[in-house]
Amino acid sequence: MIDIKLAASKMVTLQSFIREMLDAEMQLFASSLTPDITEIVTYYYSLGGKKLRPALFLAVANAFKANENLA
Repeated sequence: MIDIKLAASKMVTLQSFIREMLDAEMQLFASSLTPDITEIVTYYYSLGGKKLRPALFLAVANAFKANENLA
């Protein structure tokens, strides 16, 4: 039998861990951009949400060793 409270607690812990990792990766990525682009990226990332799209973006950018010329 699954302990729902334990599972929920583990999910919250995992979600927090993932959020911290994404925040760190986004800061690292944004620091390599020009100040104007950094401001835009930081603003949209700070709006919140599930942050899956930024995580996928970072994964693809890293996979292709992309720089700020991502268009």
